[in-house]
Amino acid sequence: MADNSEKMVYLHGDLELKIVEARCLPNMDLTTERLRRCFTACDTCTSAHSSHHAPGDQKIKKHHRRIITSDPYVTVVVPQATVARTHVIANSQNPRWHDHFNIPLAHPVVDLEFQVKDDDAFGSQLIGTVSIPAARVASGEHISG
Repeated sequence: MADNSEKMVYLHGDLELKIVEARCLPNMDLTTERLRRCFTACDTCTSAHSSHHAPGDQKIKKHHRRIITSDPYVTVVVPQATVARTHVIANSQNPRWHDHFNIPLAHPVVDLEFQVKDDDAFGSQLIGTVSIPAARVASGEHISG
């Protein structure tokens, strides 16, 4: 416990924060897409067999395969509080938010945590986390990465 209290910094003031982008996020929606296909498989089978065409009728089907990827957003978390959240960008593995926040803080913090999540109909999934030491934030230096 003594080790944690040494790292703890009391962040007090306004934190100016800009969340720009993420790159090469994993596709978290593969499982969701597979479930969706299972639930709609019966409907697809019946509609494909039920269409009757007269001789000479030509039916042209165009299949555009849409790649389903994550619907990412970022939350900024201090102990027991989410202090900021970006908007969701649909179907993107390389999202660009360019969201700007001015966050009033008055928290004892070890790390400022950025959680990248996938917004989904079944609830959000954690894609990844980045932690920045509160001491580095308190120093006032410009942090980028």
